[in-house]
Amino acid sequence: MRKFIWVTLILIATVFIYRIAGNKNEKMIRSADRSIKRDNIQQVNNTNDRNVLRINETYTSLSLIMGGMPFNTAGNQTVMNIFNKQATKRHITNIEKMWKTLEGNRLKKMRAWRTNALENINQTSHNLVYPFGGPDFLHAYTLFPNCDNYVLLGKENMGTLPKLDDLDEKFLNAYLGNVRNALRLFSQRGNFSTRDLQKYLKQSGILPVLGVLLARTDNHICDVRYIALNNEGVYNEIKADSAAKSTNIAGIMIDFLNVEKVRKQTLVYLKADLSQEKNQKTIENYLKRFDHKITLVKTGEYLLHQKKYATLKDILLNQSEVVVQDDSGLPFKSFAKDTWNMTFYGRYAGTLNGYKKFYQNDLRQQYQRNPSPALPFSFGYLPQGANLLIAQRKN
Repeated sequence: MRKFIWVTLILIATVFIYRIAGNKNEKMIRSADRSIKRDNIQQVNNTNDRNVLRINETYTSLSLIMGGMPFNTAGNQTVMNIFNKQATKRHITNIEKMWKTLEGNRLKKMRAWRTNALENINQTSHNLVYPFGGPDFLHAYTLFPNCDNYVLLGKENMGTLPKLDDLDEKFLNAYLGNVRNALRLFSQRGNFSTRDLQKYLKQSGILPVLGVLLARTDNHICDVRYIALNNEGVYNEIKADSAAKSTNIAGIMIDFLNVEKVRKQTLVYLKADLSQEKNQKTIENYLKRFDHKITLVKTGEYLLHQKKYATLKDILLNQSEVVVQDDSGLPFKSFAKDTWNMTFYGRYAGTLNGYKKFYQNDLRQQYQRNPSPALPFSFGYLPQGANLLIAQRKN
């Protein structure tokens, strides 16, 4: 009898442990199973033409290295050697800690929140515009994972990706260290520090950070192209060194494919001084190519409240179907009630000391009169006063 009880307990424990392990395997891909080999990937684009997508193994390998994500290298000795270097191992350990902070404090909560709050928006195809977001692809993709195009506007240089053969121990130690330093504050507060980006990514540009964020959102890179816009907003492909020297708005265009999707998506990063009227006009012309636009603004320095950004403010209001923002984005008074349906989350606690002149009394009254659902993650400058507005254009 005693033996029977012990056997029963062991069987129950075994099943329990198996179920726990099974749940973990469902949530996380083991490095041995993570692969970038996907043959004959078919996509159906908006015109129903079928074409084959190809993963660029070099770009994707680099992004996974920078993202600290070991994968099945399928015998690629160069990549295997890189993952075996001490600098890479140290990077994997440190960036994993950063990502656990982001995941626990922010991303997991954002995904759960978007399931209800943004469900109707994410069911249809859109194109996203993120002014003043710099290389913050992460929040754009986490909130809106199904957009055809993500257009990020920032002030930092694009940079280039290194060659796999150049990644020796000394180079990796400095390169990956700078990537981590640029991401450190971002992992804690959810927005990039312009000072840190300029300090740590002066040589490499923001491309390695985009590589990290693409890898960490389970996206593989198909192609990277450098572009420049003319005054009419038409882009031409150019060489990387020409993009760095361009006097026009220049940027990078990255085609990528999520591991669970068969539809190509595109990330566009444009370096632009948006305080200049001519650049705002160029961006206006460029954005006209995209329909069903979502505008995302967070920690936008209240630039859209200022007169010299009036053209850009009007562009976003006139062209967007949806606006998702904190109080640092478009002024609340800009949203006409007969044009927009508005949903509010969180609470309005004012501004940081340096932005007191952008305090919005009408927004404060809105939150006081109509208590809003809590926002389960920080969004904006004040964690204790996180607020989020979803504005949807009326039909």
